[in-house]
Amino acid sequence: MRHALAGKCSIAVLTATLVAFSGCAAVQRQESDDAAAMLKSAGFTANATADVGKRFDVAGLPAQQIVARNAAGDTVYLYSDPYECQCVYVGGVNEYAELQRLRGERIADHEKAVQQIQAESDSRLGGAWKPKGLQVKP
Repeated sequence: MRHALAGKCSIAVLTATLVAFSGCAAVQRQESDDAAAMLKSAGFTANATADVGKRFDVAGLPAQQIVARNAAGDTVYLYSDPYECQCVYVGGVNEYAELQRLRGERIADHEKAVQQIQAESDSRLGGAWKPKGLQVKP
């Protein structure tokens, strides 16, 4: 009986671990897709890693992190995505400025949505720490 119980616990732990890892992979994939869409909207171009490697040292690029490099006196921005497209997004100063503008819009939209949800929640519940009806009315 004890051996069977230990086996069931091991299976449960293994299953929980697999679910956790698959969840992490799904989140990473979603973040990669979101970043790719935003980079493309900003005007960055996706290039094969080997092609970009002819002009820049891509071996040291951090995954999914934009970095600035100097190319003949101009600043070039690189974003390596080894997980989804296995490519490097490349953009210049104008594309980077547009990316920052788009990021700012997305952050503002998110903050506005959070505020709306909090306001709706507070109006229905009387606020998180101020439930209605617990004070004597004169």
